[in-house]
Amino acid sequence: MNEVPLSRYRIQFQKGDLLRYIGHLDLHRTIERTLRRSKLPVDYSKGFNPRVKLNLSSALPLGCTSIAELADIWLLSDLKTSDVLKALRSAAPPGLSFHTVEQIDLKTPSLQSQINAVEYRVQIQAMGDTTSLVESVRLILDSEELLRDRRGKRYDLRPLIQQLEICMDQSAPASLRMILQVGEGTTGRPEEVLSALGIDPAEAHIERTQVFLEPTPLS
Repeated sequence: MNEVPLSRYRIQFQKGDLLRYIGHLDLHRTIERTLRRSKLPVDYSKGFNPRVKLNLSSALPLGCTSIAELADIWLLSDLKTSDVLKALRSAAPPGLSFHTVEQIDLKTPSLQSQINAVEYRVQIQAMGDTTSLVESVRLILDSEELLRDRRGKRYDLRPLIQQLEICMDQSAPASLRMILQVGEGTTGRPEEVLSALGIDPAEAHIERTQVFLEPTPLS
């Protein structure tokens, strides 16, 4: 008789500078290896090539860091969240930090289907005077549409920008804060927003700071 998962956990983790240039699939493999090293009783897919049952949040653009990545894992035992977190931290490679673990219902919808928006903070190298940037942000927010080309396809970026603002702090350099929509075929990308502002994404440090989830429907 095949074993079935007894528990499901949602994990928040950080993808640091050491991992900023690995893609989504490589990040998935890195977490798979971490789970194997952790010795947690993880559930595996069936078939000739079993894989750790793992569900990540929406793909992070290459070159970005994050303090708010999410992943769901399924275990064959019902463990304390503190024990799961301890095991993950002990097995984590450099650049990967686990922050919190929450046990969720096995019937909770998939992580990707719950995500509706994400927040980014952008530090721009040698920003200098922000006057022109303030005007560029205003023009974008006042625009009815913002047509962009991506991989040969034309699309409107404007409805994907939920919030865009300049954050001024006397104790730190000015930064951009943006909340972008996430959905099937309608995901806003921070590098596209920067390009629309006339900023080279290569001259910016982009970090995902929050993932917004739709409320779980009541059963």
